[in-house]
Amino acid sequence: GVDLLGDGGVLKRVVRNGTGNAKINIGDYVYMHYRGFVATGREFDDSRRRDSEEGFRGIPFGFTFGHGEVIQGWEVALASMSKGEICEIFVRNDYTYAVDGSRLKSLYPYMAINHGQSVPEGDNLTFQLELVEFGQGRSLTDDGL
Repeated sequence: GVDLLGDGGVLKRVVRNGTGNAKINIGDYVYMHYRGFVATGREFDDSRRRDSEEGFRGIPFGFTFGHGEVIQGWEVALASMSKGEICEIFVRNDYTYAVDGSRLKSLYPYMAINHGQSVPEGDNLTFQLELVEFGQGRSLTDDGL
């Protein structure tokens, strides 16, 4: 994979190329799918199978890019992606959740129990990311998805 930071903290391998040359900007609203794996290879989360607060399954995860709402490793990888791209990333533990899980728990209270109990402290993580859509506003939400 490609070392996105030059320190081995976030490694990326493209699975499917995206379309276009547009890149995410700070403040863009991002929609993505993801699957997360602990160091042993056990899956701990999947956006397509997770029930959201509203009870929907399979809805892309959304957040505002560059505002510290997700782990650093995701923002580093997503900044290098184009719309529709799927990649696998290795995220060293210093680019992921706080060791005690507190950062994750404060950001995603409805997911905290699942993640807090199933992601071992200090683990490096692997993710599959799919960049579904990005831009100003929340078009997927506006469409009622």
